[in-house]
Amino acid sequence: METQEITINKKLLSDFGATLLTGAYAALLTPPALKDFVENDDPLKNGTEIIVPETPMVKERDVTLTFLIKGSNSSSFFTNYNAFIAELHKGTVVISVPDLGRSFHLLYSNSTQFENYQLNACKLAVKFREPNPANRTTG
Repeated sequence: METQEITINKKLLSDFGATLLTGAYAALLTPPALKDFVENDDPLKNGTEIIVPETPMVKERDVTLTFLIKGSNSSSFFTNYNAFIAELHKGTVVISVPDLGRSFHLLYSNSTQFENYQLNACKLAVKFREPNPANRTTG
């Protein structure tokens, strides 16, 4: 069985000379926190009343993914790097991970780490905001 590649905005990561590094699946699959429950701290009653909805809602979350971007030489590396950064700078990013059977709808926030390897590869940590973790396309 052939493994399908990860895409970013329907473009193969490999087209950018990029791959996701260790920890990406864990970061993507970590469950989001729940939104705060409504509380009423009535001074005329003991304790605090808490309203727990039948279906609690999830909060937005931040996700950091680390990518390796490479090229066969410095020229192809910079071509791949610039194309990858241009894709991130579109703001809205959909990362589809066939192994996980879902797509993640993210917003580019910033890059938090850059390590260069002799001008033909780099490791780039990218921070995204997932505004609605319940909005994950499956399939």
